[in-house]
Amino acid sequence: MKKFLILIILIGGFFRFYHVNWDNYGAFHPDERNISWAVTRIQFFSQMDPKFFAYGGLPIYLYRAIGEGAVFFTKNPVWLYDWGHIAVLGRYVSAILSTISIFLIFLVGSSYFSPAVGYLSAFLLAFSPWAIREAHFETTETMLVFFILLLLYFSKKYLRIGSIGVLVVLGIVWGLAMAAKTTALLFGVIPLLALGKKIHHTFVVGFIALVVFFSFSPYTILNYKSFRESMTYETGVALGRFTVPYTLQFLHTTPYLYQLTTMLWQAGPLVIVGLAGLIAMMFRKKYWIFLIFPLIYFSWQGIWFAKFARYNVPFLPFLTIAAAWLSIKLSKPFTIILCIITALWGLANFSIYLRPQTKVTATDWILKNISPSAMIYTEHWNDGLPLDTPNAQSYHRELLNVYDDPDNNTKRVYLVDKLVAGDYLILSTRRIWGTMPRLTKRYPVTSVFYTKLLRGDLGYKEVATFTSYPQLFGREINDDSAEESVSVFDHPTVRIFQNTERLSKEEILKRFVSSMGN
Repeated sequence: MKKFLILIILIGGFFRFYHVNWDNYGAFHPDERNISWAVTRIQFFSQMDPKFFAYGGLPIYLYRAIGEGAVFFTKNPVWLYDWGHIAVLGRYVSAILSTISIFLIFLVGSSYFSPAVGYLSAFLLAFSPWAIREAHFETTETMLVFFILLLLYFSKKYLRIGSIGVLVVLGIVWGLAMAAKTTALLFGVIPLLALGKKIHHTFVVGFIALVVFFSFSPYTILNYKSFRESMTYETGVALGRFTVPYTLQFLHTTPYLYQLTTMLWQAGPLVIVGLAGLIAMMFRKKYWIFLIFPLIYFSWQGIWFAKFARYNVPFLPFLTIAAAWLSIKLSKPFTIILCIITALWGLANFSIYLRPQTKVTATDWILKNISPSAMIYTEHWNDGLPLDTPNAQSYHRELLNVYDDPDNNTKRVYLVDKLVAGDYLILSTRRIWGTMPRLTKRYPVTSVFYTKLLRGDLGYKEVATFTSYPQLFGREINDDSAEESVSVFDHPTVRIFQNTERLSKEEILKRFVSSMGN
């Protein structure tokens, strides 16, 4: 069985490391850009304030240190100033931690339940689409999963041997988790429940965690004002106190149900089995150390207005283990079916990284088919195309502001004027066209604009579309209906519209207004 585990880890590692530079150093993920930007601000040890607090200091310092090493060996300073190169370094860290997590989930499943649960959990995690996907990003999700699994394992170990050494490890791991992201403060419920009423042990773990946290994310405290402002903003976005363009997709969504739907895209039918497993475990007192975090976390996170797929990630390892536990309880045929479905779903999603990223493909098409003299409109809050390459620098591109200004007749005239003057309109992700048509009350003008544009009613014809959906055995799985962050970074649908009819302002306005009742 050890050979089987090694094989699982090797296969899972291959999925995670393959094509980590899927965007050709483009840094298409906005969170990656923010982290990389923070990394460029660091100068050991004269300037240690990242001035960015959506994440903790640990990943920023770590990526900076790795960048310093890369520069030393390659003699190329690009690893310290180019966001795309820094992002790739961070992705390698994610891939490493995600691969190690396959072994860690084996240890957790074995120690809490049985070796069979451990092996099955490792297999399921190795093929899980969400785990493969997150390993291809510089963000901290895989780091958090790594720390959660460590806390679970060493909490169980503490219950068995209760040594001071294990307490120290628990404190270090918890502190590092908080230094990666301050929301990991909640991770402490796992070791604290294991410690029970041993107040002096709780004090030791808490003290060590705070020392480690401050050591690796000191400016969370030293620049508390900026940290608090950042948390006010992030919390406001998460709870819906104010909306921003990238959270409009969550208007009119149902708490908990929307997250569960997103998890089905992230992990497939395993989610249903895992939920059933967690519910079954709730009737067994001996599993409460395992259950405490997922129950608290999902109850808390489920009510948030913002329901990004990455918010589900800390919950998914627990579903994976619970699915393994329940399937083994049920029957061997059921377990085999779960393994096959998960493996196929994982392979389909992994296929995304076997193909060029769609923005790269679309840029190649633009360079071959669109004259640099053409007027190209790109969208607000989306990366413009063609990508900034030496051959694309001469292209005439202009931003189409679809979120600015009140949605009234002035905006309608603005949009019509742009359509008349433009040659091409490029929608580089579905962030806007996938959401705007249904926001008729909030954006009455812009929603009609996108509805009619997509139908070809405004004189623009869709002349090229680039997709890279999950694919297996020649069949595609269209994931445009999933939460947008599932696809908009590594495989967005790119749509290019050409002004083929050359309509007058009066004719476009007439078509525009015809369905608006005014």
